[in-house]
Amino acid sequence: MGAQLQARHFYIRRTGIRALEHIIAAGIPQGSPISPILFLFYNSELLDICNPRDIRVHGLGFVDDVNLIAWGKTTRGNCNNLERVHERCLEWAERHGAQFAPDKYKLMHLTRCPRRFDLGQTLQLGEMVKRPVAEVRVLGLVLDPIISYSGRRMQSTSSKKWRPRKMRLPGSQGRRGGFPCSKHDKCTLC
Repeated sequence: MGAQLQARHFYIRRTGIRALEHIIAAGIPQGSPISPILFLFYNSELLDICNPRDIRVHGLGFVDDVNLIAWGKTTRGNCNNLERVHERCLEWAERHGAQFAPDKYKLMHLTRCPRRFDLGQTLQLGEMVKRPVAEVRVLGLVLDPIISYSGRRMQSTSSKKWRPRKMRLPGSQGRRGGFPCSKHDKCTLC
């Protein structure tokens, strides 16, 4: 590993003229096998922020893709919680020189009882308003807003044949547990 991080140089060539070489004092080579490992260390604090103990929000991360799910009695309360966690994430980004792309964010309210909740509730992120969408893809799984357990509504985006399996709603009781919410809670995915 040390060989990849030491004695590296670069130069700039423009219109056939090559500038002097300079030493690279920081960073790792593009495509290095240690990149994903180091990124996990870099990203770990962000995932801790996305899993606060004081707010009903849970963050799921895979490399540089983080999904948040909030659960509670109302969609407005869930959106408020997502907005609070987003503010904490922006503070992390400021400290670490990172940037998020809110235009890529998707908002979806998940429920088995759509008539009981305001499924049109929006998320306010600074000047940007995110409206709920009808479909969200999370790690290759397509989700729809009404949790129905049907293979017609949930399908894999991979080419392999996918058999529908029963999903556990957050908070569902049993041996495998879930998020600590009641059967009347509303879940919101961002």
